[in-house]
Amino acid sequence: MSQSEQPSLREQLEEAKRARIEELLAPHRARRDELEGKRNQHIDAIEVIDREIAEIDAAIEEIEGVSGRKRAKKKAAKAREEKPAVNEDWVIQKLRERSVTPAELAKLAKAEGFNSRSAKEIAQSLEETNRLRRNGEQYELAA
Repeated sequence: MSQSEQPSLREQLEEAKRARIEELLAPHRARRDELEGKRNQHIDAIEVIDREIAEIDAAIEEIEGVSGRKRAKKKAAKAREEKPAVNEDWVIQKLRERSVTPAELAKLAKAEGFNSRSAKEIAQSLEETNRLRRNGEQYELAA
């Protein structure tokens, strides 16, 4: 062999390096393949379980009959959209405008599309922290 046909030292080192990397990666690749096989087995088992659950749900629905379904539809129709809660700044702003009773505060919250109970709860927490006080029935800001 001539020198031009022989692989250079650099090429030999690169080839040895690639071989060593492959040798080190081989057990990891084998383990990955093993785990992937197990995962696929579990996925198949889950699909079988899902089919069985669907069959049971269908049987339950059939047994409950039409009256159970009508009742469920009524409950679903009555579901209300949750209103957002007020925050402390909103309550303080309303009390800066004027002193109000707890019922008036709740009405103001409801009129502006907020949860009226949250207005009362915030007012109570402000009262507990002495940022708000009651003057008779009305809330007012503490000085």
